Amino acid sequence: MEQVDVVVVGAGFAGLAVARETAVAGLATVVLERKSDPGAAPRTTGIIVDEARRHLPIPERLLRPLDRVRLVAPSQRRHLDLSRPGYHFYATDTPGVLRWLAAETTVAGAELRTSTAFRDAVRRADGIELPELGLRTRLLVGADGVRSRVALRFGLGRCRRALVGVEDELLLPASAAPRSVLCLLDPVLAPGYLGWVVPGVGGVTQVGLARHACRSSNGRARPDLALDRLVGRLARSGRVDLRGARRLGRRAGLIPIDGPRRRASGPGVVLVGDAAGWVSPLTGGGIHTALAWGRRAGATIADALRRRRETPGGARIRPAGPRFVFKRVLRAAFEVLAREPLIEAAFRTPALPALARLVFFHTRGLLSPGAWRALLPRRSGWPATGPTV
Repeated sequence: MEQVDVVVVGAGFAGLAVARETAVAGLATVVLERKSDPGAAPRTTGIIVDEARRHLPIPERLLRPLDRVRLVAPSQRRHLDLSRPGYHFYATDTPGVLRWLAAETTVAGAELRTSTAFRDAVRRADGIELPELGLRTRLLVGADGVRSRVALRFGLGRCRRALVGVEDELLLPASAAPRSVLCLLDPVLAPGYLGWVVPGVGGVTQVGLARHACRSSNGRARPDLALDRLVGRLARSGRVDLRGARRLGRRAGLIPIDGPRRRASGPGVVLVGDAAGWVSPLTGGGIHTALAWGRRAGATIADALRRRRETPGGARIRPAGPRFVFKRVLRAAFEVLAREPLIEAAFRTPALPALARLVFFHTRGLLSPGAWRALLPRRSGWPATGPTV
C-alpha cells in the first residue's frame, strides 16, 4: 500500500489549485482524474474575471479580454451596456487552461493519474485508504463536482438545489462575432437564471442558458429545447448574426445555487470547489472562488499536515471558504421578482444599472461600504449607462 500525504479527487480548477499548493509545500500529492485528458469536455463556459488572474498567471494565448456586458431585456427591445474603466472579463480556451494548470501542478511536484476514477475509500486509524488503487493518504480532498462521490461516501453535505446549464459552441465568421458579453434575461426560457452569448477564443462563440430543471411558464420544457428557442430568438432579433454559424458541440452540466455546504469536512476528508458549494448562488460563477479559495485551502492543509508529523488519524481539517451571505439574499429576491413585466419595468429605472454594476464589477464584496457608495455612478467613476432602445 503506497503512503502519500494528500489525495485530490478531481482535476478541475479547485482540485488543481489545492494540489499545486500542497505539492509546492513538499507534501506527497496525488491527483485522481477519471478522464484521460483534464481538458476534455469541460462543463463550464470558462469566463474568468480580473481578480482570478491575480491568483493564476494564465497565458495570454488562452484568453480573450472583454470589457463590456450588455444586459438584454426579455423582449430583446431594450438593453443596458455596462462597463468599468480598466476592468475586464476574459473568455478562455477552457480545455487549454485546464491542461496548462494540470501541467503547472505536475511541475510543482504533484502526481496526476488520469483515467483513474474514485470508487471507494475506507477510514482507518492512520488515515484514509483507497483499496482499489493501493493508496493510503493522510487527507482525502473531494474536488469531484456537484455530484461528489467523496461527499456521498463519507456522509458530507451534498448539493440540494441546482440549475441545469446547456451551451452550444458555434464557429462564427469574424465579422459576425459579438463584441461584448450578452446576458439575456428571459424568465420563460431561463427561469432562475439567464441566457448568454460569449465571444470566445479562436473564433468560437458560446451561446447558452441555465434554468431550473422543472420550471417554465408552459410546463417542464427541456433545457436543450429552450436553448434552441433562444438561438432562434437571437437570430430573429438581430442581436447576433448567426448566418453561416457552424455548431462544434453542445455541453451541459449542473450549477449549484444553494451556497456552501454546512458539512464540508470530516475526519481525514475535505470538500472543495463545486463539491463544497463554492459557487455564487446569484451569478453561478465558480472559477474565481475555486482558484482563490483552493489556494487558501491548499495552504491550510499543508500547514496542518506539516505541524502534525504523524498521520492525523481522526483529526479534522476545516479550510475556510466563501460564505456568499448577501448573494444568497439576492438569489432569494431574484427567485421572487424575476417576472417578465417586472424585469421590463426595471429597465426603465436607474436602479437596475446600479445593481447590475454592483454584481458584475465590484471587487470588494457586496456588503462593503465601498460597494454601496459605488452604486452612485458619479462616485464610482463608471459610465452612467441607462436604458437603451
